[in-house]
Amino acid sequence: MYSINKGKTNAITFLLFIVKLLSSLDQEDSNWRSNSLLLIDNAPYHRSKTVRNFLISNNVPVLFLGPYQFNMAPVEKFFSFIKCRELNVLSTRLNTRYES
Repeated sequence: MYSINKGKTNAITFLLFIVKLLSSLDQEDSNWRSNSLLLIDNAPYHRSKTVRNFLISNNVPVLFLGPYQFNMAPVEKFFSFIKCRELNVLSTRLNTRYES
């Protein structure tokens, strides 16, 4: 599951994502906590007190990556895949020139 956010991400935005993720995981398998682990990077909003308290109170098994461990984050492979693709298949361009 992933989310694309337009704008600045903060602890509340991340917490909303986590709530939705946990709901989906609980619907799929109520026992997912016994055989799964959330791998979260070291962004300040990921490890905020609000987020950590929520994860603890919901018994979420979590592992935080160390600082600057980009190679360890599977999501970076996803981002790399997206960045290496032609996302504009029509090859159209926006005309940004002002014409009077």
